[in-house]
Amino acid sequence: MADAITGSCLCGQVAFDIDNDFRFLFFCHCRQCRKISGSAHIAHLSSETESLVWTRGQDLVKRFDLPGRSFSKAYCQICATALPYRSNDSGRILVPAGCLDGEPKVRHTARIFMSECSAWASQVGDAPTFSGYPAYFSNDDR
Repeated sequence: MADAITGSCLCGQVAFDIDNDFRFLFFCHCRQCRKISGSAHIAHLSSETESLVWTRGQDLVKRFDLPGRSFSKAYCQICATALPYRSNDSGRILVPAGCLDGEPKVRHTARIFMSECSAWASQVGDAPTFSGYPAYFSNDDR
């Protein structure tokens, strides 16, 4: 791979390489993506390359397909980190941005299904920022 980027799971048992050339980075706020991520949205990269190579632990990758919908999640069966998979709809490789070990090169970025965005998630842009935990997260400040 000419310009590859690596990715891995949290426990380090699964790793992969893929061309660092992503068409989209999308932040999906739909109900299913919130449920499967346990967060306000998923952050997935879309790759049209055939360059995904598992460098270790491919046998530990499991996949969930939601019955009746084209909605999937691949994950490490040890630590549950979200991992790349091929979309049943588009045939593209979808890569959860958080499992990459470097910075992806992206042509387009979008927040999608904002009509389903939860009220609490829409407040993120207004929240104060800190480089670590703020002092009020301490156990001493109840």
